[in-house]
Amino acid sequence: MRKFEYNNSGNLGFVLGKFILFLVIFLVVAGVGGVAYYYLAIRTIPVEVIISPTPASVYIDGKEIDYDPEKPIQITEGSHVIEAVTPGYNSIREEIDVIGIGENVYSFTMNPLGGLLSVYATEKGAKVFVDEEFAGEIPLIDHELPTGEYKVQIKPGKDFQEYEETVVIEGKRGKKQLDVNLVRSWSWITIDSLPPGARVIDPDRSEVIDVTPMRRKFYEGEYSLELSYGKEYKTQGLSFNVIADQDQVLPVYEFDLLPGALDLETEPSGATVIIEGLPLENAFTPFYENIPPNKEWKVVIAHPQHHREEFHFSLEPGEELKKSIELRPFKGTIEIVSEPKGAEVLIDKVVKGRTPITMELISGDYTILIRKAKYMEKVVKVNIPHERTVLKEVALAPIGKKGVSINVASLPQNWKAPNGADMVLIKPKGIFTIGSPSSEPTRAANEDQVKVELTVPFYVATMEVSNKEYRMALPKHDSGKLQGFSLNTGNRPVVNVSWHDAAAYCNWLSQQAGVPEVYAEKKPGIFEVVLPMPSGFRLLTEAEFEYLCRAGYKGYHPFPWGSKIPPPAYSANIADETAKEMVEYIIKGYNDNNLVTAPIGTFNPNPLGLYDLAGNAAEWVHNVYEPMYPMAPSILVDPSGPPNGSIHSVRGSSFLDGAYRKIRTAYRGFGTEGTSFISFRIMVSAQAVSLMKQLNN
Repeated sequence: MRKFEYNNSGNLGFVLGKFILFLVIFLVVAGVGGVAYYYLAIRTIPVEVIISPTPASVYIDGKEIDYDPEKPIQITEGSHVIEAVTPGYNSIREEIDVIGIGENVYSFTMNPLGGLLSVYATEKGAKVFVDEEFAGEIPLIDHELPTGEYKVQIKPGKDFQEYEETVVIEGKRGKKQLDVNLVRSWSWITIDSLPPGARVIDPDRSEVIDVTPMRRKFYEGEYSLELSYGKEYKTQGLSFNVIADQDQVLPVYEFDLLPGALDLETEPSGATVIIEGLPLENAFTPFYENIPPNKEWKVVIAHPQHHREEFHFSLEPGEELKKSIELRPFKGTIEIVSEPKGAEVLIDKVVKGRTPITMELISGDYTILIRKAKYMEKVVKVNIPHERTVLKEVALAPIGKKGVSINVASLPQNWKAPNGADMVLIKPKGIFTIGSPSSEPTRAANEDQVKVELTVPFYVATMEVSNKEYRMALPKHDSGKLQGFSLNTGNRPVVNVSWHDAAAYCNWLSQQAGVPEVYAEKKPGIFEVVLPMPSGFRLLTEAEFEYLCRAGYKGYHPFPWGSKIPPPAYSANIADETAKEMVEYIIKGYNDNNLVTAPIGTFNPNPLGLYDLAGNAAEWVHNVYEPMYPMAPSILVDPSGPPNGSIHSVRGSSFLDGAYRKIRTAYRGFGTEGTSFISFRIMVSAQAVSLMKQLNN
């Protein structure tokens, strides 16, 4: 066995070798750690940090650094906290990770701080809205808002108008202030009067709202008020328009005393009334006029056939004086003798007696008809002076071969007038009654019943004069339109003609036929009746019109078609269901399908073969209108009304009439001017037709 032996020299070398190896290892390890420490604990990396806007102070990991946006910051690798602060902006605090590989670039933006909005206005407590959201009430102080544009509204209530404005909040705790003068929704209205102390009344509420002088708040709009100062003064109406925020002082209202009134009647009527110191135009009785109070007035009443009357009067404010005066007529005497004796003497178609005769008459002009069988009638015109006697001697000539006799039986029942109109012969029979009984509903006071006798046969047109027939005499006549509907077609009744136009047309027909004209033109376009009345073409009298409406029926009927309401179908063109949007009154349950005039002959004729005596167009008649029918003598023979006057009667209803009182046979209308609802029809005496036939033969 080999034996291990310790060699000191060998061990030492071994130990030394180990030491050297350990030292080398130590040095290697120490070097590597140092290098690692250098890289890990000592080396910094450039980091590019961009902050906009440039901050006043920058901190990294809580330590302030010198910040230059143009230079990178040297930061060791790893996580760090960067902070930036500048006045007017929100500070930033962000964590960054710095790495040793690649670029380290970080960008940050600092947002500006918001601004402060303050709003002041004239109406405290008004609500403020910012972008439709409630922000507070006036005054609104330092209301915080982010930077931006905002719509600011002030809603103050009814006394002021709403306000709106757009504002820009720039931030950085900047302050924006609005000072607003709100516009009033009302204005001060000042009302005063002479004398003061008048009551200001709201008529809609019947309420006294103040007394003058008055300064009162009114909201924007239109107002109508009344000023009243007591029963002796006339109430004043005032209207004004209030514009917001524009105060007004209205003109001072001066009160006038209430006028009095004079209600004056005379017997006979038609007397001229003159009140000295008071301008009156065409004043006749019956007379009603407002008269200034607290003053004495002198009244003169003049009538050409009566004594002049005078009286004095004065009135308190609001007082009405009613006075009736019977005028004393001027009278004279006329003595009439004739050869032969026993001739009838007629004045205004009324027989006064037989010759020789002495009559006391009211002074004035008279046309007197003297007639006797088998003798030619004679007409004399006389003027009877005041308190004097006039003698008239008349010689009547016997009827010779040239006289015109009438054989009614030989006349045709139907005949055509020179204008082509169909005419029918009417032979009045017996005594009949015009007007309406007192028991008839809706009757008027001017319809008192009177007995009438028509003695003369006549021809009457079966229809109203058409536009075509009228334009034969006046080619340029235009009947016009009503609410866009034409009234002018040739077969419709002529309208928009006055009574004088109708009289002129009748004269034109008489000229065409060669018979005497009934109307005389006193001045251009103004006609009066010739007396005694010739036998030519004329208008129907009121009595003739009513006779034609009632003839052919048994018993009394209120309407031209009978007694039924609504009327039978196709009875008349009156205000019906078709016209309910155009007129106030209609006949319910009746429909004639015409808004305006219909062609003549559209509706059913009456028993005499006459059309449109009711409806279509009302008709001018011959008479000068008189408020009441003459009541004496007991029977009126061929009455034709007063000889002259400016107002003429209208009979029959029209397409505009639906009130019961107007569609009755007895209804009496009147007028002066042509309208869209008045026409006329023609008539001529049978004597004239007989004369025309003899002349033609």
